[in-house]
Formats: sequence, C-alpha cells, structure tokens
Amino acid sequence: MDILNKLYRVVIPFTSFRSPYILSCIMTLPQQKFREAVFITLFAHAVGGGSPATPDLVAEQLKISKKYAGLALSRVHALLDQKETIDSKIREKSTEYDFDRIPEAEKNILRLALFEMVYDAGIPHKVSIAEALRLAKKFCTSSAVKFINALLDVLYKELNGHQAAV
Repeated sequence: MDILNKLYRVVIPFTSFRSPYILSCIMTLPQQKFREAVFITLFAHAVGGGSPATPDLVAEQLKISKKYAGLALSRVHALLDQKETIDSKIREKSTEYDFDRIPEAEKNILRLALFEMVYDAGIPHKVSIAEALRLAKKFCTSSAVKFINALLDVLYKELNGHQAAV
C-alpha cells in the first residue's frame, strides 16, 4: 500500500486532471482495452442516449470488471464536458466531409483521440493517433482509417506548432 501512495504522489501531480488513464496505468487493465471500453461507452452514449446499464454491458462484452467499465464511463463524462470544443475543432479541420455526414463511429474515435491530445498530458499525441487508427481499423472501414489519419495529422501539426496545410 505504501508503494501505491508514493506512485499517486509522483504520477498524479503531472497530469492536467485526475485521469482514468493514469488510474488504469496503476491498475492491471491494458490501455488498449481501456481505450476500447471508453470508445464503446462513448459510441453507446452517442447512438443510444447513454443508458445506465451501459457500464454493465461494456463490462460483459469486453470481459472487464465493472470497476473498469465505470472508469471508462467517467472518462466519457470528462470527454462530454469538452464535446462542444472538440467537435468545433473537428468541424474546422474537416474539409472533405461535412461534420454531420461523418459516421458516429468515426466521430467518436476522433473525439477520443483529440480529447487525449488536448486534455490528457499523460498520453503522448502519437500514441493517441496510433490508438485511434487501431480503433478505426477494428470498427470502421479502410477509407475511414485514411480520413481519421489525415484529420488527426492536421490536428497534431496544429497542436505542435507546425504549419498545417489543409
């Protein structure tokens, strides 16, 4: 228990907010699995209105504990607090597609990646992009992967101060 307290004191002050990402790093659930739980919870919220049973269903489908599904839901709520800002950034940079025409799965992958890039200092931008592409390969079409990669590349360059050509 003493080592956990030391870890909390060292890791948590360096994050921009109390992040489920950091908490799950301390725990045993792999980050890819946690990110998938967040994506599925976010997608369920977007298409189904966010039923209170969502964490139980996510836990059952992904074979994770209800505790981790609850952490995923917390992460989704943190993302939803910033949804308008995130969506406006996606709208601004999406020149090929009107925002309303982007399928929900793609929107939610973009939202999650941009949320991590902007609001979670504990996750390197390139990791967020790589994980977004992994999710897109699993849940979307190959053209969606290309679209997500292109859009996140533009956002990455903007966030890192590079001149972004759209």
